[in-house]
Amino acid sequence: MSATRRMPHAVIPFRAAPPGRCAWRAVIAGLALLLTLAAHAERYIYVDAHGNRLEVDTAVPGYWPATPKAAIEHVTDTRIGFEIVYRDVIEGTRRGFDDPSRGAARRALVTEVLRYVDEVLNEDGAVRIEFDESLLSGSGYLAAASAFFRPVPGYRNGAAFQHITTGEPKDPNLPDMLIRVNFGHTWNETLATPTTSQYDLFSVLLHEVGHGLGILSLAIDEDAESRIAPGVYSVWDWLMETGNGNTCWDEMQPVFVGLPQYLLGQDNGVLLIGAAALTVHGQGPRVYAPNPFRQGSSLSHFAPSLSGDAVMQPSIPRGRARRAYLPVEKATLYDLGYTNIELGVELPEDLGPEPGPKPAPIPWANPESLPAFRVPFFQHEDE
Repeated sequence: MSATRRMPHAVIPFRAAPPGRCAWRAVIAGLALLLTLAAHAERYIYVDAHGNRLEVDTAVPGYWPATPKAAIEHVTDTRIGFEIVYRDVIEGTRRGFDDPSRGAARRALVTEVLRYVDEVLNEDGAVRIEFDESLLSGSGYLAAASAFFRPVPGYRNGAAFQHITTGEPKDPNLPDMLIRVNFGHTWNETLATPTTSQYDLFSVLLHEVGHGLGILSLAIDEDAESRIAPGVYSVWDWLMETGNGNTCWDEMQPVFVGLPQYLLGQDNGVLLIGAAALTVHGQGPRVYAPNPFRQGSSLSHFAPSLSGDAVMQPSIPRGRARRAYLPVEKATLYDLGYTNIELGVELPEDLGPEPGPKPAPIPWANPESLPAFRVPFFQHEDE
């Protein structure tokens, strides 16, 4: 096994782009988490510096009007400044989080999830989470989540990490992560134990927030093509190694240096070599790497063999509640850069190398200078 890898205590900043470019660009791809649907369209979202949104759906070509200015809900009694936008409420859909009889309870459960995340991360920054208009199909995925990434080469965790860990100013019009829930399934929307016919909403929301925090791979297939742009990968990608000790991504340059079969688990699986996770777990926790490659699921979760209680495994069955990150999941978040997490163990003084290269800082106070942001959408499905 090669030397352990770690994230630096300081955030990896982003490089400025030439003026005049669209402030953010979000690419949301339909990605199955475990059970793939028959077909997935791709949705392109363009958001300018003033919060205006233009959407194009490859399955239903057309354009959507600009998003109305969103009313923001705030979570109280937390160190992290959580700002929540519910598109159901803004658009008055009367479904999902705007359901006349159940919407308020669902929004209250979101608040409980974020209070738990606040306790785990122990940070002082801020983050905006937008809940897209809810679905009622009752088939396909349970929920979907995404994190924003700039198409600038490097290893990074996304916008949510940037703002949570630094407290730096963020654009007031734009979210840091997007989540969509399919309320057509049968849900347990309370803190009681779910029945054998119910999916646990708290557990699924906590899972999706985990993706938004940076637990995801940006490799679109076993050839490791980036979902965002050439040379743009996640810190989670950077931490990967095969079970036989072969490197997947270069330690310093954002380049895949492994073989396709590595990402299919054919070199004794794939695991993470972050120093904190190794210390807490005793060995590198295994990553879900099935053959064939499953878009939206492969490499973006822990392997089910890690534990039946792991929040960030590929699927969740009815009747199961997973409402707390395992120690190894907290340690992995620490390895991603959330270094205020209390692990309850003493870490080695030498945590290993840091990812590189480090892009130059970007002036967040001037939205017009922001380069495009792209977003992969990950979907969470039933077991």
